Amino acid sequence: MIALSELHDQLARSRRAGWQVVRGRVLEGLPRGAAELPSELGAGAVLARIDREETAPWSRPLLERVELGRAFRIGDGSGEALVRVGEGGHVHPDVELRLDAPFLELPAEQDDDGDLRRTTYLRVVRTGDEVYVWGRPALRYSEDAGYRDSALTVEFSPRSVMQIYDAAAWAQADAWRALPWYRKLSVLVRNR
Repeated sequence: MIALSELHDQLARSRRAGWQVVRGRVLEGLPRGAAELPSELGAGAVLARIDREETAPWSRPLLERVELGRAFRIGDGSGEALVRVGEGGHVHPDVELRLDAPFLELPAEQDDDGDLRRTTYLRVVRTGDEVYVWGRPALRYSEDAGYRDSALTVEFSPRSVMQIYDAAAWAQADAWRALPWYRKLSVLVRNR
């Protein structure tokens, strides 16, 4: 993991940084051109995963997943980065959200007969939450730069594959990486 100020300096020298992981807190403010998310998600929402499950008697549940997001800034005390996740309020297909924080179960809906039941599960990343971004950053000219601010900013965008983890998902991935290879193999063989 690299600090944002170090990443900025590395990008300024070579214009390429390869794959990087950065950690930071979601900062307040809406970057220029960022779409607002629906107000039903609550104040400060920047990313949301909505899982909807439809169940009917004697049938398999139907699952639908919708991922919503807007551009946001993260900061780690040494610098800031802009994270673009898509356009129009939807997450780009090349952006993978790994959200493992506890979900909020919304009240279930039932149709008139009482046979069909719809349950909605919601996970949201809000302003102030810690996130980890894995991707290929670039230096871009900032549209929001003021008179005394640096015009170049680190930007992650879905030009190539990008993964965004919340703190719970990163802890789980970190625990998996800490296992020796033979323990991983035994888990994979046992669970197949």
